[in-house]
Amino acid sequence: MNLNVRHFQAFNLLIVGLVIPLAFNWKYLVVSVVLYVLFLGLGINIGLHRGFSHSTLETNTLLAKVCLFFSVLCCMGKPTDWILVHRLHHQHADSPLDPHSPLRTGIWSVFFNTWSLPKEIPIRQIVSLRKKLREDFILTFFDRYYWVLIFFYIAVLTLSGGLVFVGYFWSLPALLALLATSLVNSVCHNSKGEIVDHPIISFFTLGEGFHRSHHLSPKKIFFSDWKAFDFSGVVFKFLKKVICGT
Repeated sequence: MNLNVRHFQAFNLLIVGLVIPLAFNWKYLVVSVVLYVLFLGLGINIGLHRGFSHSTLETNTLLAKVCLFFSVLCCMGKPTDWILVHRLHHQHADSPLDPHSPLRTGIWSVFFNTWSLPKEIPIRQIVSLRKKLREDFILTFFDRYYWVLIFFYIAVLTLSGGLVFVGYFWSLPALLALLATSLVNSVCHNSKGEIVDHPIISFFTLGEGFHRSHHLSPKKIFFSDWKAFDFSGVVFKFLKKVICGT
């Protein structure tokens, strides 16, 4: 059976649509928001994006492993696939070779994640990027056990509280994290080919909406401009100092 993250994303949407209206619980909702911060903030923003895609975090650290775990739970694809796509995106931003540019595929295709890698990208470039990523033991470990970790997490939630726990503690935060990345890709890269900073999106995505600034300084882990609301950057800077000693 060929497991596909988009099928699981559709499953999460179905579960959220059933669980939240039928079993609404304020306490569970608060926990879900906290998990959203962990899934998106640690897993995607700090881990896969600023940490590994832009080589500002070593994967052999405790922080990196925690980030990778939460990135897996976001159900956005295996770590090396996510990083590969993001590096291609930066190399070919808003060109015909950009995997998820609204200019190439349209804003709704980017928002609903129905885009695919352009066939025009040289195979040797993809092979070279993938080979380099797979030389990292930690990344390949989380790639190899990607579905095992997801199913284990679902099983624990199901045994603990049934579909209600699955809905609040996995499906909802994972969907919100997916929505956050979709907003950045479809709004901060607009149909005119412009890369823009968007303070409102930055607030809801914990700092990722300050996107033009990010493309200008991709290795910068923290944007101090108050309009950036760079919560992820503040946390990343703090954790690197406390855990990694850098």
